Amino acid sequence: MLNVLLYGYVQGLAVHLERESHAREATGLSEEEWLERHDDGMRTAAASGTYPAYARFLAAVGDEGYDLELDRIFTTGLTCLLDGLEHSPPGAVPGRDRAL
Repeated sequence: MLNVLLYGYVQGLAVHLERESHAREATGLSEEEWLERHDDGMRTAAASGTYPAYARFLAAVGDEGYDLELDRIFTTGLTCLLDGLEHSPPGAVPGRDRAL
């Protein structure tokens, strides 16, 4: 079970990278270029009131936005996943005692 959990985490981030690569090939734009071209439409959608969570997200990141640092995201997520497994009660995660 632990191998499936870990594989799922790694695969999830890998799929993101693959989709980004396909989008770059399809549009000819980098992620940053795509965001710049669609900035007005995204801000209009956020201001419409239809997407309140998206509006809160844009407000939180501000005009500067954020950098998607996948290495940092991967390391942070993996650390949280492994720390959570380490501190889980005995028997809560099948195979944990053998794997750790």
